[in-house]
Amino acid sequence: KQWYQRRVAITAGNYMRNNLRNSKILTLLNDSFTSDTDLESKYIDWIDKQMSVYRSWYKPLLDSMSDQVHAAVYRDSEKLKDSQKDAIKNKFKMFNNTLEEQLNIQKKWSIPDSKFREWVRNDNVDAIVDKYAERMFRKYEKVNFSSNNKKYILHTPEDVKNILNMFFDQKS
Repeated sequence: KQWYQRRVAITAGNYMRNNLRNSKILTLLNDSFTSDTDLESKYIDWIDKQMSVYRSWYKPLLDSMSDQVHAAVYRDSEKLKDSQKDAIKNKFKMFNNTLEEQLNIQKKWSIPDSKFREWVRNDNVDAIVDKYAERMFRKYEKVNFSSNNKKYILHTPEDVKNILNMFFDQKS
């Protein structure tokens, strides 16, 4: 997958940038250019571009939270139709399956640079947890869409955050 290749490229690019910075080679290279080229800024821009592709891994999670994908429109006072109940169940199935799949994939890889690893993890958390809390957990936790909602609502927002923070941790 393209996002997987980008994650590898991002890690390698960050590693190179840090090693060049630590060895002062970046300063020497920057001094040798007569133009206004800042090589560290170029590395950071390149990493940002790679991150935008990496972020595509969580598009299915965001899609699962969208009412456009599963139109489950209801009012609290209204009894849900079977099709609405099924749509809600499918939202949670899709979310849970994608999250589990990504945990299994991404915990197999490590990002050696602890600051960079935390930055990537925080980027994932920022993109997903609040949306999950708002669009799924709080929205449906008190809705009777199943005889056993716990079968579908497997994670609290804090659980999702903890799972995302296990990414790139081969010990998990």
